[in-house]
Amino acid sequence: MTGSFMPVPGADEYELSSYDAELGAHSVQWVGTPGVKGPAWAKLPLLTVGVLGTQVVWSIEMGYASPFLLELGLSKSWMSLVFVAGPLSGLIVQPLIGAYADRSRSRFGRRRPFMLAGTGVAVVAMMLLGWSREVAGLFGFGNGGAIACAVFSIYLIDFSINAVMSTDRALIVDTLPPQQQEAGNAWAGRMAGVGGVAGFFVGNIDLTTILRWLGNTQLQILSFLTSTLLALAHTSTSWAVTERVLLRDDREQSRSGVISAIRSIWRNMFTLPPSIRTVCFIQFFANLGWYPVLFWTSLWVSDIYKQRTPQGDLSAEVWQADAVRAGSRALFLQAVITLGVSIGAPFLVTESGIRSHNACSALARDDDEDDDGRGTPNSAQWKREEEERARLPLGERVAASVAAGIKAVRSGSAWALPIPGLTLIRFWTIGQAIFAICMFLTWFTTSVGGAYFVIATTGISWALAGWVPYALLGELVLVDPSNEPRTLRNAPVSEVVFSADAERSLAGVHSRSHSRALSHETLGDGPHPLSRLAIPGMEPPDIDEDTTVVLRHSGESERSVSPGSPAPAAESSTADKAGLILGIHNVFIVLPQFLITAISAVIFHMMDATPAPVPGEKEARAATDGPSSPDAVGLVFRIGGASAAAGAYLSYRLARRWQRGEA
Repeated sequence: MTGSFMPVPGADEYELSSYDAELGAHSVQWVGTPGVKGPAWAKLPLLTVGVLGTQVVWSIEMGYASPFLLELGLSKSWMSLVFVAGPLSGLIVQPLIGAYADRSRSRFGRRRPFMLAGTGVAVVAMMLLGWSREVAGLFGFGNGGAIACAVFSIYLIDFSINAVMSTDRALIVDTLPPQQQEAGNAWAGRMAGVGGVAGFFVGNIDLTTILRWLGNTQLQILSFLTSTLLALAHTSTSWAVTERVLLRDDREQSRSGVISAIRSIWRNMFTLPPSIRTVCFIQFFANLGWYPVLFWTSLWVSDIYKQRTPQGDLSAEVWQADAVRAGSRALFLQAVITLGVSIGAPFLVTESGIRSHNACSALARDDDEDDDGRGTPNSAQWKREEEERARLPLGERVAASVAAGIKAVRSGSAWALPIPGLTLIRFWTIGQAIFAICMFLTWFTTSVGGAYFVIATTGISWALAGWVPYALLGELVLVDPSNEPRTLRNAPVSEVVFSADAERSLAGVHSRSHSRALSHETLGDGPHPLSRLAIPGMEPPDIDEDTTVVLRHSGESERSVSPGSPAPAAESSTADKAGLILGIHNVFIVLPQFLITAISAVIFHMMDATPAPVPGEKEARAATDGPSSPDAVGLVFRIGGASAAAGAYLSYRLARRWQRGEA
């Protein structure tokens, strides 16, 4: 939306007109329309470039924080407490920031103020990490002060970056319509892939010989570059994105305060729509398998390298460095595969698989058939076809599927893009199945080349894990498939539209007496006419798309309400709680980290004489003497693979439910 825009009146300045009072107060009211500036080809990159910045920050922290703390003299036992900051911040910060942002009435929008504030804190924390020794020396503290500064900066980075990540993902949900959620989150996955590869490359270049003027150490230079990239990325997004502004929220859950936010999180965690709840449980099982790979891949490959490559005449330091590089090479191959899949996979998918949209479209056309002649989900024809297929013996069903596949290959439709029948939810199921198979293959992996193949192949699943669940959630939040078809068909939105010129005339006269004097004119025909605020004595200006501000009343009934009749109570919309739902989703992602850490600690204690590795530790593992048992890590991998298989089964069940048109 372009044109001048006056400050939005606060909650205490706004009062419903007498017309609205007759209909009943609306619970949630918005002003403005979301959008992204710039040409069409740049909109999605500008919206998601912040993900690139956060991914680079994570890469640098995970690669350099552990060696730096060991260099300062922090013991490994204490270091494990430092890296609790990651899951702890994800468990606390993202849901709270999501809940607070959902109810924010800032005239700059709900997400961008939190995004920029978190970015500023993260920039300061990154600089503090790089210059911990210098800051401690400035205040006269010794090595202990430097350790305290470094630990404090790591906690600050984790908490602030989690706040930024929460707003990055929520901004995609808020800004894009349901049909663009897949494309938006695909771009976020690409940005994350580019950030991961960039972090790997930059981190392995000796920057002290190239950019000496930026710092004396590798970490100092990386801290400066990472902070600059993070700030530029989110400043660009903040400039490009236009948010709708929350004008009024009378719901009980909109009250401010930490206790109220925690209650809202707890209440909504048990009242999530069925499909969103299932996606969260799938994420729980999937991430129970992913955390061991993220933390201990380098150790597993390094130990296999040591067992297959004798030390010979090499010194222990050189031999260990070669083993660490072998582990890093496996992670690099995984990052390259992830980036490639992130770029190409979106072109293979036909749709999300949330079939309620197709049902909604068919109902809107009063049609019982889809475009291809098949019955739509929940239609009589579709149910008859499903019942007939279900009565067939398993062998005949398999034969029919094979015959259909051969027919598609012969006709050439199998080679068409997107692949017919390949939905997001099915793609996710395939990705989790691939990951589970890779984890079980660790049982038979004894060579470095085999380890490279296993870890590189998981890059396919990692690319899908960073894209598909967020795309599905974004669409589910905006269009809840648990709604009745009638509700979906009748698109409940009643809009009060007034031009920016009329708004400027109203600026400064937001008195209650004047707001009561506003009357409504009906615009257009149909069951949901638009009403224009008309000012007595003023000719209502024409509606201009470039200068129109839309005031939306969320949760209205889809039926037209005649004047004088009471309006039904407004229900809470999942779209109004996007940040809160994404925060709850992140809780299901973080909790497996605590569980797998406990499981792996027991396994390492029983099978491995060396201490359990610290999450995120890479080069610092050089301090361990001799090879540990790769099968100890492999056992943890296989436990994660079993969990991923459970997640694949749940996603398969969810795909079947959506195919039947169920929520």
